[in-house]
Amino acid sequence: MVDRTLTMMRKGGIFDHLGQGFSRYSTDKKWHVPHFEKMLYDQGQIVSAYLNAYLVSKNQKFASIAHEVLEYVSRDMSIEGGGFYSAEDADSLPTKTSTEKKEGAFYVWEKSEIHSILGNLKLSNGKGLDDLVCARFGVKENGNVDPFQDPHDELKMKNVFFLDKGTDVLATEFDIPETEVVSELEKAREKLFDWRNINRPRPHLDNKFIASWNGLMNSSSI
Repeated sequence: MVDRTLTMMRKGGIFDHLGQGFSRYSTDKKWHVPHFEKMLYDQGQIVSAYLNAYLVSKNQKFASIAHEVLEYVSRDMSIEGGGFYSAEDADSLPTKTSTEKKEGAFYVWEKSEIHSILGNLKLSNGKGLDDLVCARFGVKENGNVDPFQDPHDELKMKNVFFLDKGTDVLATEFDIPETEVVSELEKAREKLFDWRNINRPRPHLDNKFIASWNGLMNSSSI
């Protein structure tokens, strides 16, 4: 049960598939639509859970996921000189000219955005990298968020990335080697990650230093 839970958490939208790190909790039983706030104490305890799963199972995927979370914390929550900030907010301005914050605005995508960013990039067989990304992350033209999970219509027409199809399945569907699927998805991740950071205002960083939360983070990363 622990193996399946940790695996499905990493596949779900509760995980930031571009910038790593886990959101605070899921609003549905599929781990798809989260409350997008990222808490330091969650990252610390999650790292411990995945590392313990690795120690018990010797499955390298759990160690890799722990490393991803540590990468996020090191990059986005670390205080210069030592220690960690406490959280990143769930809501933010969708664009630099917006005046109203929305839940998940920094993390969600319209299909047209992905096409405009990746549409000129092709796979070795001429198929579009944007189509590969949409297939991988369950992206739909009208969004992939159940309206019942979006009572304020903040995620209407938006897509929360989740791992919808495995790389082996995508290799068959797109008629390319699985190694190419993996490398091209990483290329797309980096491009979307950079575009997001340049063009979207980041969620507010709660810059409190909370000793107990820092203890959780430090104990998991020693």
